[in-house]
Amino acid sequence: MIERIHTQWGSTDYQHTEYDDGVAGTVFKKSGHGLRLSVQHRAWQSPMGKLEGVLGWQSSGSDFEADGDEAFMPSTNTKESALYLVEELSPTWGKFSLGLRAEQVKVKGDAFDGYDAANEAATSKRFTPFSVSIGSLVYLSPTFKLTGHLARTQRAPKDYELRANGVHVASSAVEVGTPTLATEKAWQADIGLGWAQGPHTAQLNYFQNRFDNYIGLIATGDVDTADSGYDVYQFTAARAEFKGIEAVGDWRVIGQNGWLPSEGDAVWRMKWRADAVRATYLDSGQAVPRIPAARLGTTLLRESGPWRTSLGAEYNAKPRRGENQAASSAYTLWNVYMSYRQKIASSQAIWFARVDNLTDALAYSATSILTTTAVDDTSSRPKAPLPGRSFKLGLQVSF
Repeated sequence: MIERIHTQWGSTDYQHTEYDDGVAGTVFKKSGHGLRLSVQHRAWQSPMGKLEGVLGWQSSGSDFEADGDEAFMPSTNTKESALYLVEELSPTWGKFSLGLRAEQVKVKGDAFDGYDAANEAATSKRFTPFSVSIGSLVYLSPTFKLTGHLARTQRAPKDYELRANGVHVASSAVEVGTPTLATEKAWQADIGLGWAQGPHTAQLNYFQNRFDNYIGLIATGDVDTADSGYDVYQFTAARAEFKGIEAVGDWRVIGQNGWLPSEGDAVWRMKWRADAVRATYLDSGQAVPRIPAARLGTTLLRESGPWRTSLGAEYNAKPRRGENQAASSAYTLWNVYMSYRQKIASSQAIWFARVDNLTDALAYSATSILTTTAVDDTSSRPKAPLPGRSFKLGLQVSF
């Protein structure tokens, strides 16, 4: 019955120190480990088609600690374990899949003297998220396929969503958690249409996610006048709906089976992508803050022997603003890339050069809280723009 058993183990140990005028200040530490065991059963030929699947178990734990004046939350310990099952049936008309996941999560936090006196006591919270999903793929013709998924998902709150309680210098805000947060629950659905003909592909998807209690970091309208002068933000839960559209394509412009013939071995491809999402709090009708703006991008690639070159651009529209979210403008970022592939003994090497933000455009991220919280007093512009023009030279070797 068992086809394969796979195990995976990992461990992390991270630490960084923040300095103030050259003097070591707050020390942040985070360590963790994870173990995963998955068992793949042998494919079974049922009357409806071939059935394949995986049964798995995973366990992980992490510890967080911040020591110093800029600590904004207590030391925490998080333990997680989960059982999951994924099955896929392959009838003649396409595929049908089923996924189940049951979790147990425990989040413990020490006592902490912070901004909100009501959030200073030690806590120990348990959550039991359970998620289920079904999906299908239907071959409409040799070139078209239809996909669809429906899921009921649940997520345990993170330690910082529960216990943040102080000045977070990195975000220029006072962040306050809510220890009474419950498991986040949502219905998720999507439908897509895919097309493929020779080297040409395109995919169009529509999705809609409805949250019973979406957990987000929301401005309270208060200001920490006694200490930092920063605005106060709190992790809260509210009903919300996310809906959007995504489209991607990869077309061969010049080359074998391309739109135009090639005189040599060079292949020219055009890759394009577009996406837009609208997120709204259902009770207030307000936009959910810090959601990505609509984007449209394209890349023209040329491949010839070991050489690869590309020119790309991505346009980001002006975002829909949530409550207490600073305005940011639309922008376009250009990039250029060139690489040369070389075989060195039994290894593969790629020499590459890349220029990002070719025009050195001034742009700000719609998803970063710093675009709202970190503003220059003189110019009234955010202090944290996206990176300007950058040039990279590198070598990548695969052994």
